[in-house]
Amino acid sequence: MSETVLLRFLGSGLVDVGGDDAKLGKLQATSAAIAVVLKKASSKVPNYSLVAFDSNVPSADPVVVEVLNALKEIWPTYVNTFASTPITVLRAIILDALVEAAREDERAAVAFSASARNILQFMETGNELPIWVDVVNDIEAAVDSRAEQEWATPGSINVGQLELQSPPAIKIGNAPGKVDRESLRSKLTAGAGGPQWPQNNPSAWAQQLGNGFAEAIGEAIDNVAAQSKVGPIDLTASFQQLTSAVSGYVSEALRAVSGATAGLQRRTNLIWWKQALFSPSKQKSYRAYPVTIASALMALDLYQQIPMFSPTSVSAFLEEAVRSLPPSPGAGERVLKDVLREACESPTLDVVRAEAAKLFPSPLGRSPILALIAHPETCGSLKDDELRRIIGVSLDVHISDPQWASWLFRDLQTGRSTKEQPKKRAGKGTA
Repeated sequence: MSETVLLRFLGSGLVDVGGDDAKLGKLQATSAAIAVVLKKASSKVPNYSLVAFDSNVPSADPVVVEVLNALKEIWPTYVNTFASTPITVLRAIILDALVEAAREDERAAVAFSASARNILQFMETGNELPIWVDVVNDIEAAVDSRAEQEWATPGSINVGQLELQSPPAIKIGNAPGKVDRESLRSKLTAGAGGPQWPQNNPSAWAQQLGNGFAEAIGEAIDNVAAQSKVGPIDLTASFQQLTSAVSGYVSEALRAVSGATAGLQRRTNLIWWKQALFSPSKQKSYRAYPVTIASALMALDLYQQIPMFSPTSVSAFLEEAVRSLPPSPGAGERVLKDVLREACESPTLDVVRAEAAKLFPSPLGRSPILALIAHPETCGSLKDDELRRIIGVSLDVHISDPQWASWLFRDLQTGRSTKEQPKKRAGKGTA
């Protein structure tokens, strides 16, 4: 968006500072301070998002109180401009801060977009609708773009050439031999003077002389050869270098192939899961449970198969998987109060509650519905109006089993996004 959220609220007449730029500057400074808080503590993003969505949020909500205190620090005399707790102003500040946090922290973007998809469908946004549409679409587009990096399958895989360094020169160790000339001379002399010159048979004498010389020279050569033997050649280092280079290249090639085909493998696994209709968490077919129970299990099982970043279409995939189950008594649209009670009390959904407890603390103010399910003792002890105050949605709204599965799945993704390590996005922001 070209304009900030605060300016759009101001331009739509939703926030009135009497045309005073100084007052607007104080609101912007408060938003910047809240953005810093959200960047440092991403676990607050779901609660802040849920408060920003609801124009009827109680003024005593912890998030409202926290933002109001931040406004007081920057603008102590704000009460002279606003007659009562300025809920709309505080919500505009929160939304502006959420957009800023989502620009830099991918976890904030995931938590915000997932929360928005769950809750805004039940909210009366009125004149705020165009602002919400733009904000949600921009942040969701950024999350989808990030998800494509983990889900895409490239048309080709590029692997660099194998680069080998020349091994060090092999040094051949040898000791050069020398002829013992004195020994050779004496032997040749002895050989020459040994045989007598036969007057009538010179050839015999030549043969004897040749034999003596050959024996002496051959012995001298053998001695030199014995001295000049080449030492053993050690090729261990060269072969180790070659083995290391080839092993590294093969490992890099395998990583490239694995990374490039991870998205395809994930999609293939999900299709298998949808067709098998088998719950990994319960080791049973989903058909063994009522659809009202199976839909919650399917949300958990899908969540456990995919990474934090997933395309928006994954929720639609989950809903279609739920629709593929045979109908059972009680299936169809149900009152949210009954759905919530079942999720908190059903023994079969203990795995859902256990996973949710890893992600969310017991709710103190506006919180994701999964925070109530994670702590069923809290859910069972609260009255309807108190439950409404926490989840921000009327308990009388009707919700289908596919919608409920998507809601739980997105809340699980929201919880995960606030637990994983932050990743900064380079380049332009999301909104």
